[in-house]
Amino acid sequence: MKKRRTLAVVLAAAMTAGMLVGCTGGGVKTEQTAAPTAETAKQEEKTEAESGATEAAKEAENIVWAGWSGEEEASKDIFQRMMDTYRKDTGNEVTWVGWTWADTAQQLLIRTQGGEQLDIAQVDIGIFNTVANAGVLADLNEVMGADYLKENFQESALAVGNIDGKQYGMPWSMASISMVYNPTILKEAGWESVPATMEEFEKCLADVKALGGDVIPYAVSTKDATCAGDFMPWLWTFGGSLFNEDGSVAVDSEAAVSCVKWYQDMLSKGYIAMDTGRGEARQLFAQGKVAFYDDAVVAKGQAVSNGVSPDDVIKVCSAMERPVLKEGDQPQSTMWGHMLVIFKDSEHKEAATELAKT
Repeated sequence: MKKRRTLAVVLAAAMTAGMLVGCTGGGVKTEQTAAPTAETAKQEEKTEAESGATEAAKEAENIVWAGWSGEEEASKDIFQRMMDTYRKDTGNEVTWVGWTWADTAQQLLIRTQGGEQLDIAQVDIGIFNTVANAGVLADLNEVMGADYLKENFQESALAVGNIDGKQYGMPWSMASISMVYNPTILKEAGWESVPATMEEFEKCLADVKALGGDVIPYAVSTKDATCAGDFMPWLWTFGGSLFNEDGSVAVDSEAAVSCVKWYQDMLSKGYIAMDTGRGEARQLFAQGKVAFYDDAVVAKGQAVSNGVSPDDVIKVCSAMERPVLKEGDQPQSTMWGHMLVIFKDSEHKEAATELAKT
């Protein structure tokens, strides 16, 4: 009876320690194992810590972010800070892959077609449709949640990245290219407020022209790719469009002809100038030699970089709505900026979403 009681105690101790003990080993060895030494306890803690670190390392993800701004000297440091913040906040790793702006659309498609890892990318409004129509983008309504997008972005900005109800692009750096003007020049020409209609606009341009000197009344773009960007909203103002609803070309419409003739009339009167692009217009405007031109939010930064005090910039650079053909018409403008997209074949959509939010 005594022997059975001793064996029961031994087995209970062995089970408590999580070990199997042979029946022939005696009770003394079992008691020593069940009470580990301080050194053994330290070793067990070390093993558990190493195991936890290994598990954390396995959970960390490495995503690939592509675009062009991270290649440019002016924004390299900004991109590095964004990636460092993401690494610190999530424990994940991010690898940047970049090209020139002109090569980005083609390289994104080549990379996706080649099966190379690509999780998130920066896309310009001008190349967005090209990438989206390739069928490689994830619907951010599903990845990020439609509520998150609606709570954080204006509907007009979301619309730029939305195709047939699917949100393929998240607004990142987004604005409107509309018209900016120099209030000081307008006051000198006798205008305390901006013109609201085409008739008023032409009268204002005439008054600016009458001031004399080398001021260009309206530095609309008349060369390079920016020429089309400036022409488009005026075409819309006249009621025209490049395409009909069925996709056929509509640029030879009566409205388009009227718009081109208006350009010709402006040139003949000296209100606009040939061989002017967005770059030249920005420089001349910043120097106080342009009354009106078309640009996005960078216009004020350009003026400040040319020596205008940030406190005084609104005196020489303010935004305005484009004049309309007749009262009651909707002022026209084009969208400008960049979006972030996530690829539907990415195995790290959640991690890419965290980078987008960062």
